[in-house]
Amino acid sequence: DVLSFGFRDTWRFALGGEYGLNDRWTLRAGLARDESPVSVGNRSVRLPDEDRTWVTVGAQWRFDEHFRFDAGYAHLFVQDAPIAFTRAQVGAPASFTSVVRGAYKSSVNILSLQVSYAL
Repeated sequence: DVLSFGFRDTWRFALGGEYGLNDRWTLRAGLARDESPVSVGNRSVRLPDEDRTWVTVGAQWRFDEHFRFDAGYAHLFVQDAPIAFTRAQVGAPASFTSVVRGAYKSSVNILSLQVSYAL
């Protein structure tokens, strides 16, 4: 069987910046908007995807000339993804028809930590 998800081309827009607080600290922040490649007509329980907005913050601490420590946090606000479709089995009686109705609500939190050493 071949699964066709009907992905489409999308855009991603992002804006970010960093601010050098002093010689040791750098602060970062960003905002991004992702479009889902899954159209409403192709959304299913397998792909309950929807557009999302990223809000990010981070910081870098330079311990010395060799070691750097980075931390970042991102929160993704995902739009609600309603799902409503009916699928009939070919050659099967109507009682074998599948009906799915519902909505997915989701959000994502990402925390990242990094230690770097430069020679």
